[in-house]
Amino acid sequence: MTATTQAHNLSPRATATPTAPFGSQIGRIAFDGICAARQRVAGACRATTQLLGGRLISVPISSVSCEYGFSLADDGWHYFRALLNDHSHNGSMQLCDSAFYRFFRHPEIRAARYVNDVLFLHDPEKRRRSNECLFHFNTYPWGEWSRRESLGGGTPFGRHYDRTTGSDTRDRYGYRANIWYEPGDEHALQKEWRQTIDVYESVRQSYSPLRHGAFPEVVLLVRNDGAIRVIRKEGHHRLTALAQLGRTRVRVMVSRRSMGIVRERDVQNWYYVKHGLCSPGVALMIFRAFFELNGRERLKHLGIDGGY
Repeated sequence: MTATTQAHNLSPRATATPTAPFGSQIGRIAFDGICAARQRVAGACRATTQLLGGRLISVPISSVSCEYGFSLADDGWHYFRALLNDHSHNGSMQLCDSAFYRFFRHPEIRAARYVNDVLFLHDPEKRRRSNECLFHFNTYPWGEWSRRESLGGGTPFGRHYDRTTGSDTRDRYGYRANIWYEPGDEHALQKEWRQTIDVYESVRQSYSPLRHGAFPEVVLLVRNDGAIRVIRKEGHHRLTALAQLGRTRVRVMVSRRSMGIVRERDVQNWYYVKHGLCSPGVALMIFRAFFELNGRERLKHLGIDGGY
């Protein structure tokens, strides 16, 4: 008989939890307080270290998009905001009933292999034109979002990438934790569902970059006319939670480890253009898509209820 079975066979009297002495209760409260204080100190240390390695700025949340051009703005559509909207209106909703699930389980999303497929999901002509240079997930004409990795063209991932190159990128961010590795993977969706809600409930109670470990990190895309699009790099869930809770501005970090700023005028120096792997025309089409898209256009194309 296993230990688990033995535990279930104990009588109610044997399994009853005795009342802890008053002194023990005080000790437990003190211990919990010490642990909470240590977490705050650790968070403050991480945030301080982060501040030394970048620049802190305040940006409108409406200017923030994810790496596939889904906007956190109220008039945009983002799969995490849809998830939180459903949760806010019905805390007992199951994953399979959510707009988040409907989106990722749609056949066209599940068939996506490249960044091009997701950005131009709704526009067959641009998909065709961009086929000149197909970008695996986590690669872009300028490389990717991290400066060091961009020097080599980025760090691609994805099931299609693994199948065609013999690589193994599935668990790079944790065991089956990447919802874009194989869009529609039930395990990844379940993990993301729980994590997004957990972060939202924490932020809803109170939000402090120190408490949550660090400031969200972003990369700035800057057009020739001065327009800016903020692309999240780290802190996706926190940024989404703040947007869902009605925050209009947020302090974010532009880290020296990241690309920092990607400027339209530098297109000739972007990795894939510089190395003759992508034409400036296609590179700019992808860059400009982040300013032209907000997620609603692809939701409409898929014909699904986005939840908000």
